[in-house]
Amino acid sequence: MTDVVQTVPSKIQQVMDILSQLAIFAGAVAIAGIGNGYPYGFIVGIACQPFWFYTTWRHRQWGIFLASLIYTYGWASGVYYNFLK
Repeated sequence: MTDVVQTVPSKIQQVMDILSQLAIFAGAVAIAGIGNGYPYGFIVGIACQPFWFYTTWRHRQWGIFLASLIYTYGWASGVYYNFLK
């Protein structure tokens, strides 16, 4: 019974790690899209930020976590100026 309890969180973490890697890749695609004049890249970029927060928090990468906060501000500014203003 203890083996099941110990493997469930591990499997959830594996799934979250895979989803985070996919989201990080989508963030790079968003940057390429913005560079080519595709403003919806800002929406894709800000949607990827929670995965950056999860990954950097889980792996204790505090410098990248701080950089993620700055990126979030940039993505949010892009969404605001391109879609809300």
